[in-house]
Amino acid sequence: MTNMSIPSGKAATVVREHPVLAYFLLAFLISWGGIAVLALPGGLPKTSAELEALYLPVFLVMLCGPSIAGLAMTWLLDGRAGLGTLFKTFTRWRVGVGYYLFALVAPAIALIVLGAFSAFSPVFTPTVFGPTGGVALLATSLVIGFAAGFLEELGWTGFAARRLLTTRSVLLTAVLIGVPHGIWHLLVGYFWGDGGSFGLLFIPYFVSAWIVTLTALRMLIVWLYQRTQSGLVAALTHAGYTASLMALWPVGTSPSETMIWTGVFAATLLAAATALTLSFPNKLVTA
Repeated sequence: MTNMSIPSGKAATVVREHPVLAYFLLAFLISWGGIAVLALPGGLPKTSAELEALYLPVFLVMLCGPSIAGLAMTWLLDGRAGLGTLFKTFTRWRVGVGYYLFALVAPAIALIVLGAFSAFSPVFTPTVFGPTGGVALLATSLVIGFAAGFLEELGWTGFAARRLLTTRSVLLTAVLIGVPHGIWHLLVGYFWGDGGSFGLLFIPYFVSAWIVTLTALRMLIVWLYQRTQSGLVAALTHAGYTASLMALWPVGTSPSETMIWTGVFAATLLAAATALTLSFPNKLVTA
């Protein structure tokens, strides 16, 4: 593959010697910087009306971070050939039906956990099955899920995982990507995820519901990518997770109830992903 010419300097040294770190920095800069620019005219959102008005712009600018950073870093380091290789993985669909079924592990676990909880209290009933659910919610969830899955995985998988897997295990690769991926959601999780209502409980809630859960999801995605070398499968796994949580997330739960069910979901998904990852030997993917 042909590398582009990178100017000299400290920044260039980081890019050459630590490309994944440089990718993370750029992704955060674009996403969080974009949110700051959107919020600057009126300050950080304080009311539900302000949050709702900024939801779509914030969602779009968040997706720009990992996608633009992944494409830019690939072009900078690998040139057009690298971009061609990246896009080719997102058209690789002949990987076996079983891998597509594994992509549904997270939605299945979320449905089982909420189904079990709703048997004891209707407050845990998945929203899609409640009075405010229906086809419109399902359609919206699918659109947002597929947008997040395909755009984000251009970077998280297409750039970061592909490089880390050449020298690191699935488990370590998942942690190195999953933790930053979780932290990347901090602003959205607090302001647009009703984080303010948790008070001092927001930190343990965020660690469980976002960092642990997304690290577990990343373990599943990296395992699938390592075995299939398919960015398409990685994107579909991410899309299924995002869409299912949007459709299933019960809106009537209190902060403590939310912490309970998301904690059980995080622990169950982590256990399933860990068992799957450790049950099969690692197979290195060439960059």
